[in-house]
Parts: sequence; C-alpha cells; structure tokens
Amino acid sequence: MIFIVPYANTMAGAQQIVFDEGINIAPRHKTKRERVIELSRQWQIDEQRRREARQREQEAFREVIQRAKQQHRVARPQGPENKGSHASEIISMVAAWHGVEEQEIYSRSRVVKVIAARHDAIAAVYLNCQINGKRYSQPKLGRVFGIDPTSIYHALKMRGLK
Repeated sequence: MIFIVPYANTMAGAQQIVFDEGINIAPRHKTKRERVIELSRQWQIDEQRRREARQREQEAFREVIQRAKQQHRVARPQGPENKGSHASEIISMVAAWHGVEEQEIYSRSRVVKVIAARHDAIAAVYLNCQINGKRYSQPKLGRVFGIDPTSIYHALKMRGLK
C-alpha cells in the first residue's frame, strides 16, 4: 500500500507553513474560546464591582435612614397605638434628600432619579413605620404609594430588604 501524504502534514511541510504564516515572528492571535474566557473574566470582575457599589449605596442609605429616624424620634412624640406611623413625613424627607418633589414619588414617572427616590421612600417607610408594633404589609404600602404590592416587593428586593 502506498500512502500519499500531503505536503502540509509532513514535518517539512509544517515547518514551511509556520515560516510562511509568520507564527514565529508575529504574536499569536487569540482563539474565539480564549476571547470568550477573557470576556467572561472581565464580566465577573465588573459584576463584583457593581455588587460592591450596590452594597455601599445600601449602607449609605441605611445610615441616612437611621439619622432621620433619630431626628424624628426627638422631634415628634408618638402615641402608643400608632408608634412610628409617620409615612408622609418620611416620604417628604426622602424626596428632599433626592431633590425631587413629593408628588413625583407618588406619580408613575419612570425617570431614574424618581424611581430611586420612590424605592428609597418605600424602603424607609417599610423600615420605620409600624401599626400596633407591626410593620406595614405590602398591600398597605401599596395603598400608601398608590402602586401594586408586587411593585412594593420589587422595590424592597432592590434595596436588599426581601
């Protein structure tokens, strides 16, 4: 039996191809798999940075709420039946903190700044308002803000409270 070996499959042919393509002198191009792995690693690094930034924002938000909570405790006496139920005051404070009008928080506006203020206000009311020692439920928060309870759940989830 006679085998016909193509020139490229012999050692001399392989050396010729390497020399002709300039693999020895030019940098090697990344394969598609290597590029995907590199992009994946970069995405993981970026995702970690985003998570850390989100955590820092949540911590800063909690500090602001704690300060506001302490100011309200000093400034406003509360009855035993509605201890901590001052939602409108909290909403107006959050609106002022974000630089938006209080009515915008109640509106259906989809502006990012207003959405952030609305979510912060929902979280603040959820954390600070109580009726007979119990937090507002999602339907009750929905009635306060005039939105669906699932939207309340989403806002609380975005702020790390659910």
